[in-house]
Amino acid sequence: MDRDTLLEKLDIGEDCEFECKASQDKLPKDIWEIVSAFANTNGGYIVLGISEKREHFEITGINNPTQQKKDFWNSHNNSQKLSYPICQESDVDVIEVQEKQLIIIKVPQADRTQRPIYLNHNPLTGTFKRNNDGDYRCQEYEVKQMLRDADSEPQDYQIVENFTLDDLDKDTIKAFRNRFSAREPDHPFLAMETLELMINLGGWKSDRTTGKEGLTYAGLLMFGKELSITQALPHYHLDYQERLSIDPEKRWTYRITLDGRWQGNLFNFYYRVYDRLVRDLDLPFKLGEYSVREGETHVHQALREALSNCLIHADHYSTKPLKIVKLKDIFFFSNPGRLRIPITKFYQGGITDPRNPHLQRMFQMVGLGDKAGLGVPKILRA
Repeated sequence: MDRDTLLEKLDIGEDCEFECKASQDKLPKDIWEIVSAFANTNGGYIVLGISEKREHFEITGINNPTQQKKDFWNSHNNSQKLSYPICQESDVDVIEVQEKQLIIIKVPQADRTQRPIYLNHNPLTGTFKRNNDGDYRCQEYEVKQMLRDADSEPQDYQIVENFTLDDLDKDTIKAFRNRFSAREPDHPFLAMETLELMINLGGWKSDRTTGKEGLTYAGLLMFGKELSITQALPHYHLDYQERLSIDPEKRWTYRITLDGRWQGNLFNFYYRVYDRLVRDLDLPFKLGEYSVREGETHVHQALREALSNCLIHADHYSTKPLKIVKLKDIFFFSNPGRLRIPITKFYQGGITDPRNPHLQRMFQMVGLGDKAGLGVPKILRA
């Protein structure tokens, strides 16, 4: 950050990526909370030598920049203070502004494999996040989400203990085969029995290290019976709402949720919801010879990408629900789980880091998702 940029920032004030501290003689006590918060969110800058007076910032400078830099690095590189040394040498700089010495610390956004960045050797009490211009201690479920994302093993490829093929819904598997066959009529997977098909899709796992085998979370989520899914994942909840009434007292005009009327797995939810999402679009579409959509608009493609990605990339272990709302002028998609790549790369497209790669593979088999990171560009195009 150069001088001109700093002065512009001071005119605007603190925000989610900019924090000022006076620290004339020593590092502020809460500097490590700020480092943790920035690293666990989107990164940011800490500027030492700036005082806030009556909602205005004043450059007061620091008296001993060399000593404070040394103190910063001593604690930064101490694993008992900070779980991971997130900053590099080039991220800390001393500059002179208005004849005052300032220290500027750039805190990078931590990679998902590094998160959570926490303090004092305790992730449950020492993990912070940034929200607007404040730092907040993460709740336990947020810390656990970060720890799950840091694991090298995909979430959906873990074995569900004591669950079998009997926990899968036969009609869902049949419907999957039909859609798969319409798209790839000669694919060798179509000749396989259920167990062999699940093995090849990632729905059944044989762990060579432990010798255990069984149904995976991917198989259960995609093809499972609703009761079996909720027994394995007690907080599992899917909710689609249409709010098209002008009556403010009417919460929704149509709803799809887990109500025992259908087998509430991801495969069935997708096709029930997608039909409702596109029902009122001006330009209808039809299916071609191999169930390839003809005449569809960019909006159709965007809704398909948003819906499939909402299901594929959700943290299904979370206590939070997966929710989709259709309003007169808005389609709203919300799923549990943190974004696994930086927000700038998310919008650029071309990068994919799926939380559930085996679910992604299953959807891809029926023509949903391309594993190329092109979903967001298609949505932005629409």
